[in-house]
Amino acid sequence: MGYIIKTTTGRNYIEKITTTGDAYAAASLQMYEKQVGSDGAANTVFTLQEPYQPGSNTLMVFVDGVKAESVTSASSASQYEETDKLTVTFGAALAALDVVEFVVAGAYIWDSADFESLLIAELPDHASTTVEWQGTDNQFAAVASEIMSPGYYNRGEFIWSSATNVLLNGGAYNLMGTTNRLVKWESQINFAFAGLGNNETRYVYLDDSNISAAPSAGTVTITTSGDFIHDTQAPTWSDEKQGYYNSLDRCIFAVRTGGSANILEFFHDGDLLTLADAITVQTGGGLTDGFVDATAFTMPTFVNRVPATFLHTYADATGTVTWRTNGQTGSTGHQVTSVAAGGTLSTNTTVVTPDSSGLIEVKETANSNTLDIYQHGWYLPEGM
Repeated sequence: MGYIIKTTTGRNYIEKITTTGDAYAAASLQMYEKQVGSDGAANTVFTLQEPYQPGSNTLMVFVDGVKAESVTSASSASQYEETDKLTVTFGAALAALDVVEFVVAGAYIWDSADFESLLIAELPDHASTTVEWQGTDNQFAAVASEIMSPGYYNRGEFIWSSATNVLLNGGAYNLMGTTNRLVKWESQINFAFAGLGNNETRYVYLDDSNISAAPSAGTVTITTSGDFIHDTQAPTWSDEKQGYYNSLDRCIFAVRTGGSANILEFFHDGDLLTLADAITVQTGGGLTDGFVDATAFTMPTFVNRVPATFLHTYADATGTVTWRTNGQTGSTGHQVTSVAAGGTLSTNTTVVTPDSSGLIEVKETANSNTLDIYQHGWYLPEGM
C-alpha cells in the first residue's frame, strides 16, 4: 500500500508514495487536511472540516512534518488532545506559519452522528439495499434518519394468514412523519384487520402518531401490531418524502376483500402480489374496431401494473385484439391475441398498465368476437 514520508518540498511536509497496492487500499485514508498555526484559536485549538472518531487511534497530526503526540493532557506544542470529533487542542501555541497536517487513516465504526460525514447520497435506496450495523441499537437510532435517504425501504414479506389476519415479516422504512426516522421491525408481527367491509381495498400504514409517542427519539424498532393501522383511505405520492403517504402515515401495503368481507388470499414475493384465485374482470365482452373501456381491474389506487389473461373467442371473423392504457393518445396500443376460422379461441397472459381507476381500453380488427379478461394480482410500485 502507499506510505507517507517526510519531505522538504513545498509547503506540504508530508509526501505520499504511491505503490501498486494502492488500488486495494483506497479506503484506508479517511481524511487529509492542512492548516497553519494561525488558523487555530490562539494558535492552539484547531477545528477540522471533517469529523473523525476520537479515541480510535486513527488520527495522526504533523507539525512541520514532525508527528505530534496524542495525550490526554497536552502540555507542549508537540502534544495534542483529541477534544472531540472536530477539535484538536495543542498543549502550547504554535508559530503562526507552522504547517499543521491532519491525517485520518484506517477503517473504523463511526459512532452516533458522525455518520453525517459519509457520502450517503451514493447509497442506493431501494429494497435490496443492506447495511450491516455493528453498533448498539441506540447508536443506530441516533443516526438512522441521516443514513437513510427519503423513500428508503427494505420490504419484508407479507403473508396471508386468515380472512382477517396478515403476517408482516421483518422490514425497514424511512418514515418522514412527525420526525424523520428509520422504522424497523425484526420479527414477524401478526396484524389483525377489524371492521372489514365487502369488496374494498384496505391500505396498511405505519402509524406515525403511535410511533412518535415512543419514549424517546431513539426508539425505532417496533415490536407490536399497534404501530400499524389500516384504512380505506388511499395514499398519495409525495415527491418530498418519496413514498406513498396519508398525512404523516406511510403506506407499505394493501389488501383486498371479497363479497364476504374477508381478505382475499394472496401470495407475496418482492413487488408481486399474486391472488390465490384469479378475479374474473369480464366475460363475453363485445369488441369493436375502435378503443373502448374494458371492465375495470380490482386493485389499489397506487397500482400501475397488473398481470392479466386475455381469452379471445372466435365467433365469425378473423380478428386481433389490442389494448392500451385508458386515456392515452397513442393509437397503436399493444397486440395481445388473434383468432381465425379453425381456431376457436386464443389466450395470452401479460402485464398491462391500467390508469388509477383500473381501466384499460381494448379493440379488435373484426368487431364480432368476444373477450374475457382475468386478473391474477398486481405489482407494488417503487416507493412502497
